[in-house]
Amino acid sequence: MIPNPRDITPEERSFCEMLGIAVMRWNYVEALFKTLVFGAVNPPRPGYRVDTLIAHLGSAELSDSLKAIADNYDEPMRSHMKHCSRMFDSERSHRNHLVHGCQLFGYEEGGDEPHALTEIVSAKGGQLRITQPKVSNDDLESFVSKTEEARKYFTAVLLILWGGKSADGLRELEKPPVRKPIERSYSPLIPAGA
Repeated sequence: MIPNPRDITPEERSFCEMLGIAVMRWNYVEALFKTLVFGAVNPPRPGYRVDTLIAHLGSAELSDSLKAIADNYDEPMRSHMKHCSRMFDSERSHRNHLVHGCQLFGYEEGGDEPHALTEIVSAKGGQLRITQPKVSNDDLESFVSKTEEARKYFTAVLLILWGGKSADGLRELEKPPVRKPIERSYSPLIPAGA
């Protein structure tokens, strides 16, 4: 019989609420990014001819598609589209870090601020490996902030792409900084030769 987990503390509930907000914000940004790819393929309004193809692309394929499509545009639209892709890729790595593998709450010794303990096992490359990163409330808040920045930027590019705003606005549009993508460090789960 599996024992019942203990009750969740108010701090842990707050952490879960922030995790939910982070997931919802990401889902919105991902849908907006997909709309940007739709618009880039068939401006000024996405056409249903390509919707069926684009609808089934995963996040990585969407980003690669926008990078490739960007080469069909003149500057500065080309560089803004490629910047959107870099920003999307970076935040996707942060989303994966925050969302995949959260299993239980942990606390620093003497601390009252919870963090999520995660465990991700991979067999990529033919070796069983494991990583166990922590996810803090600060990580979640930073991600929510960056997804809001991405939402505003992607929307501005999309409005110019679709002709809702003057293309002159691209020259003045600031490219938000792109965070370094999360790179997980794995350890072998089974020692070599075992």
